[in-house]
Amino acid sequence: DKINACGVNPADSTIYCAILFARSGYLARIDSSHVGFVAKLPSKKFHSAEFDEKGNYYFNGADQLFKIPEVHDLPAFSVQYSVKGKIYETVSKLKMGADLAVIDEDFEGTGQGTYVMSLLKKEMKVVRVSPEPTKDWTLKADGLPAGGFGAAWIFKKEVYFANNDGLGVYQLDLHSVDLKEKKATFVKAGSSKATNSNDGLGCAHGRSPFEAVIKAEAEREAVHCMVKFSKFEGTTFKPDPTGRCKQCLKELKAADRCY
Repeated sequence: DKINACGVNPADSTIYCAILFARSGYLARIDSSHVGFVAKLPSKKFHSAEFDEKGNYYFNGADQLFKIPEVHDLPAFSVQYSVKGKIYETVSKLKMGADLAVIDEDFEGTGQGTYVMSLLKKEMKVVRVSPEPTKDWTLKADGLPAGGFGAAWIFKKEVYFANNDGLGVYQLDLHSVDLKEKKATFVKAGSSKATNSNDGLGCAHGRSPFEAVIKAEAEREAVHCMVKFSKFEGTTFKPDPTGRCKQCLKELKAADRCY
């Protein structure tokens, strides 16, 4: 038996892994004392996987990207053969790399979406899985060495990939992701061990063990605004008989902008 494609589900803070048997593969829920099988996988091939914030499990196998929705709501069985039916669905037929990262971002300038990302040599594969319909891109990944990338981690808004040839761990510059120009930039963030038997088990809400080389969010310049109240219901502020109200002015610091 072999185990791969592990991830921590943000919906229940539990580890799930693909366990591969001689004939087929299964997704299992694993805690400190039990292993429970929750879903059958489409094949016994090695998979790469990651969760989104809603507890959807995305995994790569047979050169396709699949999804098992909200796995934390699935019943668990002590024996894999008790799992019946097919609950996985195909999301994209784009060939992904050896591990996945999932992030909520506004890469298209149309509002926040959920994107599955992977590295295949010096290309970054991107699939928008929400909102539907799904859409995929292949981007040129600048700043990377040659070789495969078998481990991916995401910590809050920091995304990392490790090179299998021991050439380092690289952080994705989220601000560099340009889907129209089809390019993205990576910066070396640490060292990696040469191995072909690896998997990245990140913690989406946890603190990164790597020293961040790129700020997750651009620093904003503090803007000071004077804001005047226009409604006084529920407050002790009232204009004087002339209509003036010195108390009705309030200073806002570090605002996004002044209107």
